[in-house]
Amino acid sequence: MTNPLEDQLNLGRRLVELNVSTLQRLGELSQSGMQKYVQTMQDYGSKVAEVKDIAGLLELQREYGEALWNAMQESMRSQGEIVQGSFEEAGKLVQSAFSQDKNDAA
Repeated sequence: MTNPLEDQLNLGRRLVELNVSTLQRLGELSQSGMQKYVQTMQDYGSKVAEVKDIAGLLELQREYGEALWNAMQESMRSQGEIVQGSFEEAGKLVQSAFSQDKNDAA
């Protein structure tokens, strides 16, 4: 039979570790997204000098907007996957702790 207080502390520690890991992954994703954003701005900024007419400028703006939109969608999708995975893992940890408590009580 296990100590309930020890089990609660262990669950709390594992949930904190999961939260820290999730925040680290979200931070890394955010940093990577910012780097991609800056690189996209630089890439398209350098192309502005090559534009010869209004049609070319409008096309460049369209491409830039599309690139930003796609990057934002990918970032949001990745963030959602990280958070969803974290919630699922937390649910498993809590469920495991409560099922262990029931088994110990029996």
